[in-house]
Amino acid sequence: MSIEEICKKYRIKNYTINDDGSIDVDGYVNINGFDLDELPLTFNKVTGNFNCSRNSLTTLEGSPKSVGGNFYCRNNKLTSLEGSPKSVGGIFTCDGNKLTSLEGSPNRIDFDFDCGYNKLTSLEGSPKSIGGDFYCFNNNLTSLEGSPKSIGGKFYCRNNPIVSIFNDVDIDFIRAFNSYKVLKDGVVIIKRLKYLMSTFNKPIDLESIKKYYTIK
Repeated sequence: MSIEEICKKYRIKNYTINDDGSIDVDGYVNINGFDLDELPLTFNKVTGNFNCSRNSLTTLEGSPKSVGGNFYCRNNKLTSLEGSPKSVGGIFTCDGNKLTSLEGSPNRIDFDFDCGYNKLTSLEGSPKSIGGDFYCFNNNLTSLEGSPKSIGGKFYCRNNPIVSIFNDVDIDFIRAFNSYKVLKDGVVIIKRLKYLMSTFNKPIDLESIKKYYTIK
């Protein structure tokens, strides 16, 4: 099929075909729920939302380099975020995939980032800057290694082992947690944890922590 025929099939309008065969779209792209195993076109810039959720995608190759609105790739079969846009002007949701790493994430997301319901054990590869909240519910995170440098809102990590230590915190807490070296190689240094929690006026539940970590 030609690019024009593909655009017609997926109701993509206001597009420009570039010399390299990629397309720019002045507006939104909605290819949600077509059972695609790969993106049907190579996108360059999309000014509005880009929604490729509820397919069978195993790769994001062909995604726009920049998205002015929100980027949705939830409920696919992704194991990696390689090929993601470099920047997203809205929210980025990749929940409900099979991600084991966040490598390939956009460098900057202006609003929320949601990587919940995956298979993450680490936050390595996270976006460097998130303007809103960071959601990583229902993974298997045991540390904060690789967390973003900047989060404008809250950090939500319910249903992860790390939640036995804390939950729903902000970037100041995360920086302090990492700086104080409270956790290393699965060992919680209790003296450092007590100092951290007293500084931020948060409780400690030692019994919960013992389920996942060694306390020293």
